[in-house]
Amino acid sequence: MNNLPYKFMLKPDFTKVSELFYNELQESAKGEKTQLLFVKTYLPQKPIITAGTIQVVVLGGTNYDFAVVEIRENGEKTILLREKGKLPTLNSAEAFTSLLDMHLTTKVDGIALNLGFPLSYFKGEKGQPDGTFIKAIKAHSLHGLLGHKIGEIVLDRYIRKHTAYATVSVANDAVCLAQDDAGLILGTGLNIGIKGEDENGVYVINLEAGNANAYETNQELESIDKQSVNPGIHRFEKLVSGYYLPLHFNLLAKKNAIEVRVTKAEELAELASTNSETAGELARELFDRSAKYVAAQIAGLYTFKDSPEKFVVTAEGSLFHYGYKYQKTLQQGLIELGISNESVTFHTMKDSSLYGALRLLM
Repeated sequence: MNNLPYKFMLKPDFTKVSELFYNELQESAKGEKTQLLFVKTYLPQKPIITAGTIQVVVLGGTNYDFAVVEIRENGEKTILLREKGKLPTLNSAEAFTSLLDMHLTTKVDGIALNLGFPLSYFKGEKGQPDGTFIKAIKAHSLHGLLGHKIGEIVLDRYIRKHTAYATVSVANDAVCLAQDDAGLILGTGLNIGIKGEDENGVYVINLEAGNANAYETNQELESIDKQSVNPGIHRFEKLVSGYYLPLHFNLLAKKNAIEVRVTKAEELAELASTNSETAGELARELFDRSAKYVAAQIAGLYTFKDSPEKFVVTAEGSLFHYGYKYQKTLQQGLIELGISNESVTFHTMKDSSLYGALRLLM
Protein backbone atom coordinates (compact mmCIF):
# COMPACT_ATOMS: atom_id res chain seq x y z
CA MET A 1 0.00 0.00 0.00
CA ASN A 2 1.37 3.41 -0.93
CA ASN A 3 1.67 6.49 1.25
CA LEU A 4 -1.73 7.91 0.20
CA PRO A 5 -4.46 8.65 2.79
CA TYR A 6 -6.57 5.76 4.01
CA LYS A 7 -10.12 5.33 2.74
CA PHE A 8 -11.83 3.98 5.87
CA MET A 9 -9.95 5.75 8.68
CA LEU A 10 -7.72 8.72 9.36
CA LYS A 11 -4.09 7.94 8.63
CA PRO A 12 -1.93 8.49 11.73
CA ASP A 13 1.13 10.72 11.68
CA PHE A 14 3.65 7.90 12.08
CA THR A 15 6.58 10.34 12.30
CA LYS A 16 4.91 11.95 15.30
CA VAL A 17 4.19 8.54 16.85
CA SER A 18 7.87 7.60 16.49
CA GLU A 19 9.04 10.86 18.06
CA LEU A 20 6.64 10.56 20.97
CA PHE A 21 7.66 6.95 21.62
CA TYR A 22 11.32 8.04 21.62
CA ASN A 23 10.45 10.74 24.17
CA GLU A 24 8.63 8.17 26.31
CA LEU A 25 11.71 5.92 26.24
CA GLN A 26 13.94 8.84 27.24
CA GLU A 27 11.69 9.74 30.16
CA SER A 28 11.48 6.10 31.29
CA ALA A 29 15.27 5.76 31.22
CA LYS A 30 15.52 8.78 33.54
CA GLY A 31 13.20 7.11 36.02
CA GLU A 32 10.21 9.28 35.21
CA LYS A 33 6.76 7.70 35.28
CA THR A 34 5.42 6.86 31.82
CA GLN A 35 3.05 4.31 30.31
CA LEU A 36 6.00 1.96 29.72
CA LEU A 37 6.92 -0.62 32.35
CA PHE A 38 10.67 -0.32 31.58
CA VAL A 39 11.77 -3.05 34.00
CA LYS A 40 15.37 -4.27 33.84
CA THR A 41 15.85 -8.01 34.37
CA TYR A 42 19.32 -9.52 34.74
CA LEU A 43 20.02 -12.94 33.27
CA PRO A 44 22.03 -15.41 35.37
CA GLN A 45 25.74 -14.51 35.37
CA LYS A 46 26.67 -18.18 35.25
CA PRO A 47 24.72 -21.30 34.26
CA ILE A 48 22.47 -22.68 36.97
CA ILE A 49 21.97 -25.96 35.12
CA THR A 50 24.80 -27.19 32.88
CA ALA A 51 23.47 -30.70 32.30
CA GLY A 52 20.14 -32.35 32.97
CA THR A 53 16.53 -31.78 31.96
CA ILE A 54 14.54 -28.57 31.92
CA GLN A 55 10.78 -28.22 31.62
CA VAL A 56 10.01 -25.18 29.47
CA VAL A 57 6.59 -23.57 29.86
CA VAL A 58 5.59 -21.00 27.22
CA LEU A 59 2.25 -19.27 27.76
CA GLY A 60 1.28 -16.66 25.18
CA GLY A 61 -1.96 -14.80 24.85
CA THR A 62 -3.53 -17.60 22.79
CA ASN A 63 -1.36 -20.74 22.85
CA TYR A 64 0.71 -22.82 25.24
CA ASP A 65 3.86 -24.84 24.61
CA PHE A 66 5.19 -27.29 27.21
CA ALA A 67 8.50 -28.99 26.36
CA VAL A 68 11.01 -31.13 28.24
CA VAL A 69 14.53 -30.43 26.98
CA GLU A 70 17.64 -32.46 27.72
CA ILE A 71 20.81 -30.41 28.20
CA ARG A 72 24.17 -32.12 27.70
CA GLU A 73 27.44 -30.89 29.18
CA ASN A 74 28.66 -29.83 25.72
CA GLY A 75 25.63 -27.52 25.41
CA GLU A 76 23.65 -29.68 22.99
CA LYS A 77 19.89 -29.61 23.48
CA THR A 78 17.31 -32.26 22.61
CA ILE A 79 13.55 -31.90 22.93
CA LEU A 80 12.34 -35.09 24.62
CA LEU A 81 8.66 -34.29 25.00
CA ARG A 82 6.44 -31.51 23.70
CA GLU A 83 2.77 -30.55 24.03
CA LYS A 84 1.19 -27.57 22.28
CA GLY A 85 -2.35 -26.29 22.39
CA LYS A 86 -4.79 -23.44 22.85
CA LEU A 87 -4.36 -21.65 26.15
CA PRO A 88 -7.48 -21.82 28.32
CA THR A 89 -8.75 -18.56 29.75
CA LEU A 90 -6.73 -17.82 32.87
CA ASN A 91 -9.46 -16.18 34.91
CA SER A 92 -8.59 -17.79 38.25
CA ALA A 93 -5.72 -19.31 40.21
CA GLU A 94 -7.36 -22.70 39.73
CA ALA A 95 -7.25 -22.34 35.94
CA PHE A 96 -3.50 -21.70 36.13
CA THR A 97 -2.70 -24.52 38.56
CA SER A 98 -4.90 -26.99 36.65
CA LEU A 99 -2.92 -26.23 33.50
CA LEU A 100 0.33 -26.84 35.38
CA ASP A 101 -0.94 -30.09 36.92
CA MET A 102 -1.94 -31.36 33.49
CA HIS A 103 1.46 -30.78 31.88
CA LEU A 104 4.18 -30.89 34.57
CA THR A 105 4.28 -34.67 34.34
CA THR A 106 8.05 -35.27 34.07
CA LYS A 107 10.62 -35.10 36.87
CA VAL A 108 13.19 -32.47 35.84
CA ASP A 109 16.08 -30.44 37.22
CA GLY A 110 14.63 -27.04 36.38
CA ILE A 111 11.50 -25.30 35.13
CA ALA A 112 11.74 -22.19 32.92
CA LEU A 113 8.58 -20.18 32.32
CA ASN A 114 8.24 -17.81 29.37
CA LEU A 115 5.05 -15.84 29.99
CA GLY A 116 3.32 -13.38 27.69
CA PHE A 117 2.07 -11.32 30.64
CA PRO A 118 3.28 -8.17 32.41
CA LEU A 119 5.48 -9.14 35.35
CA SER A 120 7.41 -7.54 38.16
CA TYR A 121 10.74 -9.19 38.94
CA PHE A 122 12.93 -10.28 41.81
CA LYS A 123 15.93 -12.62 42.07
CA GLY A 124 15.47 -16.24 42.99
CA GLU A 125 17.69 -18.00 45.49
CA LYS A 126 20.17 -19.06 42.79
CA GLY A 127 20.21 -15.73 40.98
CA GLN A 128 17.57 -16.70 38.43
CA PRO A 129 14.80 -14.23 37.59
CA ASP A 130 11.40 -14.80 39.18
CA GLY A 131 8.30 -12.68 39.05
CA THR A 132 4.71 -11.86 39.91
CA PHE A 133 1.73 -11.17 37.67
CA ILE A 134 0.90 -7.45 37.80
CA LYS A 135 -1.78 -6.90 35.14
CA ALA A 136 -4.54 -8.73 33.33
CA ILE A 137 -4.30 -8.88 29.55
CA LYS A 138 -6.81 -9.55 26.77
CA ALA A 139 -9.22 -12.30 27.89
CA HIS A 140 -7.12 -13.38 30.90
CA SER A 141 -8.26 -11.66 34.11
CA LEU A 142 -5.69 -13.57 36.26
CA HIS A 143 -8.07 -13.29 39.21
CA GLY A 144 -6.43 -14.66 42.34
CA LEU A 145 -2.97 -14.57 40.73
CA LEU A 146 -2.08 -10.87 40.62
CA GLY A 147 0.68 -10.05 43.10
CA HIS A 148 1.51 -13.69 43.85
CA LYS A 149 5.00 -15.14 43.30
CA ILE A 150 4.80 -17.32 40.22
CA GLY A 151 7.84 -19.44 41.05
CA GLU A 152 6.33 -20.41 44.40
CA ILE A 153 3.05 -21.46 42.77
CA VAL A 154 4.82 -23.55 40.13
CA LEU A 155 7.21 -25.18 42.60
CA ASP A 156 4.32 -26.05 44.93
CA ARG A 157 2.44 -27.84 42.14
CA TYR A 158 5.61 -29.62 41.00
CA ILE A 159 6.46 -30.85 44.52
CA ARG A 160 2.91 -32.09 45.05
CA LYS A 161 3.20 -34.21 41.93
CA HIS A 162 6.82 -35.41 42.14
CA THR A 163 7.85 -34.96 45.82
CA ALA A 164 11.09 -33.50 44.48
CA TYR A 165 12.67 -30.05 44.09
CA ALA A 166 13.35 -28.20 40.84
CA THR A 167 14.83 -24.74 40.27
CA VAL A 168 12.15 -22.46 38.84
CA SER A 169 12.85 -19.37 36.76
CA VAL A 170 10.28 -16.93 35.38
CA ALA A 171 10.43 -14.17 32.77
CA ASN A 172 8.11 -12.63 30.25
CA ASP A 173 8.26 -13.13 26.50
CA ALA A 174 10.27 -9.99 25.74
CA VAL A 175 13.02 -10.97 28.17
CA CYS A 176 13.25 -14.48 26.74
CA LEU A 177 13.24 -13.32 23.12
CA ALA A 178 15.77 -10.45 23.20
CA GLN A 179 18.77 -12.45 22.03
CA ASP A 180 20.04 -9.72 19.68
CA ASP A 181 19.72 -5.96 20.25
CA ALA A 182 15.98 -6.21 20.86
CA GLY A 183 13.12 -8.67 20.85
CA LEU A 184 9.73 -8.01 19.21
CA ILE A 185 6.67 -10.07 20.06
CA LEU A 186 3.85 -9.39 17.64
CA GLY A 187 0.97 -11.81 17.65
CA THR A 188 -2.07 -11.82 19.89
CA GLY A 189 -0.34 -8.99 21.76
CA LEU A 190 2.62 -6.65 21.36
CA ASN A 191 5.81 -6.27 23.38
CA ILE A 192 9.44 -5.23 22.96
CA GLY A 193 12.52 -6.05 25.03
CA ILE A 194 15.89 -4.28 24.82
CA LYS A 195 19.10 -6.16 25.54
CA GLY A 196 22.02 -4.47 27.28
CA GLU A 197 24.98 -5.03 29.58
CA ASP A 198 26.52 -3.14 32.50
CA GLU A 199 28.81 -3.87 35.45
CA ASN A 200 26.15 -6.17 36.92
CA GLY A 201 25.86 -8.35 33.83
CA VAL A 202 23.61 -8.90 30.83
CA TYR A 203 20.06 -7.63 31.18
CA VAL A 204 16.87 -7.17 29.19
CA ILE A 205 14.54 -4.21 29.66
CA ASN A 206 10.91 -5.24 29.30
CA LEU A 207 9.07 -2.24 27.88
CA GLU A 208 5.51 -3.61 27.85
CA ALA A 209 5.37 -1.70 24.57
CA GLY A 210 1.69 -2.52 24.13
CA ASN A 211 1.01 -0.16 27.03
CA ALA A 212 2.83 2.76 25.38
CA ASN A 213 0.86 5.96 25.10
CA ALA A 214 -1.50 5.51 22.13
CA TYR A 215 -1.00 9.23 21.33
CA GLU A 216 -4.00 9.24 19.01
CA THR A 217 -7.45 7.77 19.38
CA ASN A 218 -10.54 6.94 17.35
CA GLN A 219 -14.09 5.74 17.95
CA GLU A 220 -13.16 2.11 17.39
CA LEU A 221 -10.32 2.17 19.93
CA GLU A 222 -12.53 3.84 22.54
CA SER A 223 -15.25 1.22 22.06
CA ILE A 224 -12.80 -1.72 22.14
CA ASP A 225 -11.00 -0.33 25.19
CA LYS A 226 -14.22 0.26 27.11
CA GLN A 227 -15.40 -3.33 26.57
CA SER A 228 -12.02 -4.99 27.30
CA VAL A 229 -11.03 -6.75 30.54
CA ASN A 230 -8.38 -4.06 31.12
CA PRO A 231 -9.89 -0.69 30.13
CA GLY A 232 -7.49 2.23 30.10
CA ILE A 233 -4.31 0.20 29.66
CA HIS A 234 -2.52 -1.48 26.74
CA ARG A 235 -4.26 0.94 24.38
CA PHE A 236 -1.41 0.89 21.85
CA GLU A 237 -1.70 -2.90 21.72
CA LYS A 238 -5.43 -2.48 21.16
CA LEU A 239 -4.62 -0.51 18.01
CA VAL A 240 -2.22 -3.00 16.42
CA SER A 241 -2.24 -6.58 17.73
CA GLY A 242 -3.78 -9.69 16.25
CA TYR A 243 -6.30 -10.06 19.06
CA TYR A 244 -7.84 -6.65 18.41
CA LEU A 245 -7.59 -6.16 14.62
CA PRO A 246 -10.76 -8.22 13.93
CA LEU A 247 -12.65 -6.01 16.41
CA HIS A 248 -11.52 -2.90 14.53
CA PHE A 249 -12.56 -4.51 11.25
CA ASN A 250 -16.05 -5.39 12.45
CA LEU A 251 -16.69 -1.91 13.85
CA LEU A 252 -15.44 -0.19 10.69
CA ALA A 253 -17.30 -2.66 8.47
CA LYS A 254 -20.55 -1.84 10.25
CA LYS A 255 -19.86 1.90 9.93
CA ASN A 256 -19.21 1.52 6.19
CA ALA A 257 -22.13 -0.83 5.42
CA ILE A 258 -19.82 -3.79 4.73
CA GLU A 259 -21.61 -7.04 5.55
CA VAL A 260 -18.53 -9.22 6.13
CA ARG A 261 -17.50 -10.00 9.74
CA VAL A 262 -14.41 -11.82 11.07
CA THR A 263 -13.58 -13.45 14.39
CA LYS A 264 -9.79 -13.84 14.24
CA ALA A 265 -6.71 -12.37 12.59
CA GLU A 266 -6.26 -15.39 10.32
CA GLU A 267 -9.63 -14.71 8.72
CA LEU A 268 -8.68 -11.06 8.33
CA ALA A 269 -5.42 -12.01 6.60
CA GLU A 270 -7.30 -14.33 4.24
CA LEU A 271 -9.74 -11.55 3.45
CA ALA A 272 -6.91 -9.11 2.75
CA SER A 273 -5.26 -11.64 0.42
CA THR A 274 -8.27 -12.79 -1.58
CA ASN A 275 -11.04 -10.19 -1.48
CA SER A 276 -10.94 -7.45 -4.12
CA GLU A 277 -14.08 -5.72 -2.82
CA THR A 278 -14.38 -3.10 -0.07
CA ALA A 279 -14.06 -5.72 2.70
CA GLY A 280 -10.63 -6.73 1.43
CA GLU A 281 -9.62 -3.10 1.03
CA LEU A 282 -10.55 -2.39 4.65
CA ALA A 283 -8.61 -5.45 5.83
CA ARG A 284 -5.52 -4.33 3.91
CA GLU A 285 -5.73 -0.85 5.41
CA LEU A 286 -5.87 -2.28 8.93
CA PHE A 287 -2.76 -4.43 8.35
CA ASP A 288 -0.97 -1.45 6.82
CA ARG A 289 -1.81 0.79 9.77
CA SER A 290 -0.83 -1.87 12.30
CA ALA A 291 2.56 -2.57 10.69
CA LYS A 292 3.40 1.12 10.38
CA TYR A 293 2.44 1.80 14.00
CA VAL A 294 4.91 -0.94 15.00
CA ALA A 295 7.51 0.49 12.60
CA ALA A 296 7.11 3.82 14.41
CA GLN A 297 7.93 2.14 17.72
CA ILE A 298 10.96 0.36 16.25
CA ALA A 299 12.14 3.65 14.73
CA GLY A 300 11.80 5.40 18.09
CA LEU A 301 13.72 2.59 19.77
CA TYR A 302 16.45 2.72 17.12
CA THR A 303 16.90 6.45 17.74
CA PHE A 304 16.86 5.85 21.51
CA LYS A 305 19.77 3.41 21.02
CA ASP A 306 21.73 6.19 19.25
CA SER A 307 21.02 4.97 15.70
CA PRO A 308 23.72 2.28 15.47
CA GLU A 309 25.05 1.14 12.12
CA LYS A 310 23.38 -2.24 12.66
CA PHE A 311 20.39 -2.92 14.91
CA VAL A 312 19.07 -6.49 14.95
CA VAL A 313 15.59 -7.32 16.21
CA THR A 314 14.67 -10.92 17.01
CA ALA A 315 11.00 -11.20 16.08
CA GLU A 316 8.25 -13.74 16.59
CA GLY A 317 4.49 -13.96 16.70
CA SER A 318 1.63 -14.93 14.42
CA LEU A 319 0.94 -11.40 13.21
CA PHE A 320 4.59 -10.81 12.31
CA HIS A 321 4.79 -14.10 10.40
CA TYR A 322 1.33 -14.40 8.86
CA GLY A 323 -0.25 -10.94 8.80
CA TYR A 324 -0.99 -9.71 5.28
CA LYS A 325 2.34 -8.49 3.79
CA TYR A 326 3.26 -7.61 7.35
CA GLN A 327 7.04 -7.86 7.29
CA LYS A 328 7.26 -6.03 3.97
CA THR A 329 4.97 -3.26 5.24
CA LEU A 330 6.93 -3.01 8.50
CA GLN A 331 10.15 -2.52 6.55
CA GLN A 332 8.46 -0.01 4.24
CA GLY A 333 7.26 1.88 7.29
CA LEU A 334 10.83 2.17 8.55
CA ILE A 335 11.98 3.48 5.16
CA GLU A 336 9.23 6.11 5.24
CA LEU A 337 10.61 7.14 8.65
CA GLY A 338 14.12 7.53 7.22
CA ILE A 339 15.61 4.23 8.43
CA SER A 340 17.08 1.85 5.87
CA ASN A 341 16.49 -1.89 5.89
CA GLU A 342 20.28 -2.30 6.19
CA SER A 343 20.29 -0.40 9.50
CA VAL A 344 17.43 -2.30 11.14
CA THR A 345 17.06 -5.99 10.33
CA PHE A 346 14.67 -8.62 11.67
CA HIS A 347 15.91 -12.05 12.69
CA THR A 348 13.66 -15.05 13.21
CA MET A 349 14.58 -18.36 14.78
CA LYS A 350 12.68 -21.61 14.99
CA ASP A 351 11.38 -22.25 18.51
CA SER A 352 12.84 -18.95 19.72
CA SER A 353 10.37 -18.73 22.61
CA LEU A 354 11.40 -22.18 23.81
CA TYR A 355 15.16 -21.76 23.49
CA GLY A 356 14.96 -18.21 24.79
CA ALA A 357 13.40 -19.50 28.00
CA LEU A 358 16.29 -21.92 28.50
CA ARG A 359 18.61 -18.92 28.90
CA LEU A 360 16.94 -18.27 32.25
CA LEU A 361 18.66 -21.35 33.69
CA MET A 362 21.66 -21.91 31.42
